[in-house]
Amino acid sequence: MTRPATLPDAAVQFALEPGSWTDVIAIVVGLLALFGITGIAWIFSKKARARSALNRLGIEVSDDSLVRRIDDRDDRAVVLLLRAGIRPDVPIGGRTPIQAALATRNETALRTLLDNGHAAEVAATLVQEAGPPWQASSGGPPGGEVLAGVQEVVDHLQRLIATELDPEERTEMLNLGLDLEVVQTFLLYRLIFRKNFRNLSYRGLLVDTDAELIGPIIDGGSSIHSGTAAAVVEKVNNQIAENETLLEQRNISIEIRSYDLPPTVHGFLIGDSHLYLGFTEFSHGKLHGGEFAYYYLRHRKSDEMTAHLFRMYRSWFAYYWNRGTVLCGA
Repeated sequence: MTRPATLPDAAVQFALEPGSWTDVIAIVVGLLALFGITGIAWIFSKKARARSALNRLGIEVSDDSLVRRIDDRDDRAVVLLLRAGIRPDVPIGGRTPIQAALATRNETALRTLLDNGHAAEVAATLVQEAGPPWQASSGGPPGGEVLAGVQEVVDHLQRLIATELDPEERTEMLNLGLDLEVVQTFLLYRLIFRKNFRNLSYRGLLVDTDAELIGPIIDGGSSIHSGTAAAVVEKVNNQIAENETLLEQRNISIEIRSYDLPPTVHGFLIGDSHLYLGFTEFSHGKLHGGEFAYYYLRHRKSDEMTAHLFRMYRSWFAYYWNRGTVLCGA
């Protein structure tokens, strides 16, 4: 009887040599990396081809030009922006294309964004622009935000400068301060020594600790201290002198003057768009401020009360500044 032919064991059993699995994994990882690089290159080449095609049609497709088109209510602006691969929720010159469309009430642009899968970004911007809902129990103003104290104000202010302000445009910062204890850290370590900050004009007001109406209500139980104020002036003056060239290269100016009347309000005004407003109070005959909550407000022309607060702050700052004594800077 003829026995059926049998295949060698090596032909029916599949076994990998020791270490072969490592080789397989390396090959798979290499292929995935290749596909990833290829995909990224394809995405960028697609954007490049889109921009090139638009340029051939005589359409400027720089980021700034497309946002300007939105400002001009150009109905094609958002379509061009999306074709050029520009994300509508990324800030360009201090604001996003979505914010530009909302500011100009460009309904066509907003509808285009919604139709192209950007509803979530538009909704998030609307919520942000509206500000947190105001309730009488929260004590917050319409369209405003409550910050816990001066340290939270400074942190919020730094984020504002880094994300919303146009670094190419000079920004005015008016600080009606107390003894500037916390603010000096902001000036030194977040303005002078941070090389990415530029085009800023800081003008600060500091209490005249020797003034007849201020001396008796500070120190000894007050949150405002004459020794702190004097140390701030000395330290800021030293740093301005040591970093004069650096500040000039980055177009940053720092000036501080004193004022001799007890402050009711204090805070920061950034241009004519952002206001951080704090209030002082008396306790046992001593002045306190800085540790209480602040209002953060965006300027809204349609809100007369908010507009009034902006005017109030700027006018009082100008009054104190014009009669103040120069302590630092020009």
